[in-house]
Amino acid sequence: SIPVYVTPAVPGATASVARASSSGPSGQADTLMARNHYLWGTKAYLKDNHGEAATNFAKAAALDPMNCRYHHALGLALYKQKRYPEALSAFENASKLAETESDDLKSNIESSIRTTRKAMEAAK
Repeated sequence: SIPVYVTPAVPGATASVARASSSGPSGQADTLMARNHYLWGTKAYLKDNHGEAATNFAKAAALDPMNCRYHHALGLALYKQKRYPEALSAFENASKLAETESDDLKSNIESSIRTTRKAMEAAK
């Protein structure tokens, strides 16, 4: 089973994310909307609504494509739907973007990649 790495809601985090955006007001709005889609996706994922979760995580990743957590979350939701090739692609994107992330998150992403590859082999 793939370990789930869900970022808890942190008061004020949305404002911090917006301030971190360097692409002006439009970029800040995209970053805030991405965060909202991520939170909605997390809520759906925790309710085992993986289709809705994947939709929201994909929107988050499209709005903020440099955020590895959004790609990882998308991979988790796709994996739960047995959409292994798409999940693997999302995990690999997350891995490429995870340079500055915690070792725990990097380890979770690499574990997700290994587990998905095994699932793809078993499905053949």
